[in-house]
Amino acid sequence: MRIAQLLDAEEPEIAAALAAARYDLAMRLIDRAYRTPLHRYCLRLLDADEELALEALQETLASVWQELGGFRGQSKLRQWIYRIAHHRCVDEARKRRRRRPAAGPLAELDDDLAGGPEVATDEAADRRRRHRALRACLAGLDDGSRSLVLLRYEAGLGWEELAAVARRSRRAAERRLLSAMSQLGRCLRRKGVEAADAL
Repeated sequence: MRIAQLLDAEEPEIAAALAAARYDLAMRLIDRAYRTPLHRYCLRLLDADEELALEALQETLASVWQELGGFRGQSKLRQWIYRIAHHRCVDEARKRRRRRPAAGPLAELDDDLAGGPEVATDEAADRRRRHRALRACLAGLDDGSRSLVLLRYEAGLGWEELAAVARRSRRAAERRLLSAMSQLGRCLRRKGVEAADAL
């Protein structure tokens, strides 16, 4: 079956559930496999706004559930799910800009991203500084560029998947990502952080 062929080798249970039209089981498996990485993607794309990220995540999973029966394997499942998440996050970012056109400074980085509040070593302080710099620099990118960076380096999408999610040619996605990475690198260097240490 075409659906089973397009699912990654590490998702045989999801492929079997979809092939058998057991959408409730497929959705539970999708939720288990994708909830955490999707939440992290949404959180970073939405400048660590937990409320908006959770809303985008829930809307993503609801859309996946509603559209799962219509999934015909024209793209990889992961690509399809991240495309939905991308659109939900962009929608949430637009809503946020309409509600708060002059957004304030970034919220403090969640402790769990930087090692927790109980860690008081120089290494932990340096890690928090790098994370803050990365968040600030990511926030300086436009939504589309930030999404490409996160999809490539956070979600691990390949070039073809990245281009499909962004609805661009591979060449256009590569150019835009390279431009975003250059901008990100300059911003990080201005903050005294090497890009390789931050990503």
